[in-house]
Amino acid sequence: MRMLLLLLALLSVAGVYFLGGNRISQVHVESLYAASQQAFHSLDHEALCAMLDRDFEQRLTLHVGGQRSYETLGKQDYCEAQEEILGALRQLGPLPNGRRLVDHRYTLTRISIAPGGRSATVETRATSAIPGIHSTERSTDTLVRRRWKTRVVRSEGTAWVGPAG
Repeated sequence: MRMLLLLLALLSVAGVYFLGGNRISQVHVESLYAASQQAFHSLDHEALCAMLDRDFEQRLTLHVGGQRSYETLGKQDYCEAQEEILGALRQLGPLPNGRRLVDHRYTLTRISIAPGGRSATVETRATSAIPGIHSTERSTDTLVRRRWKTRVVRSEGTAWVGPAG
């Protein structure tokens, strides 16, 4: 009888671990984006990269000065690009008042949780400004939760970059 109770207890714990740890909610989504914003402001590319799933892919349409280009990046290429961008921002250093030269803001415009909490689709809008340059990006991200960790699997978006006006 003890073995049966022990087995039932183990199965219950395993069920909670595997099912609960793999379901995503609006709170998980909001927490990931808040952590992302903090990592960006800290210029921590490693923390940003850790938020991506191993199979992450970004598809981006980029508009710069009347020219349009398309790029698709996997996790490694995306992380290397983030490291380069944040490294350049790090070199700019803070302003005399302690603020950074870059002003980066984002808005979650829509969060849709799939039935059963297997994934979430998140629409975002982000703006960045550094002296002389302004960018706006709209994206649709797909997030999953695996083993209690929320990760971005896919991002599709459009970015506009140009002189600050």
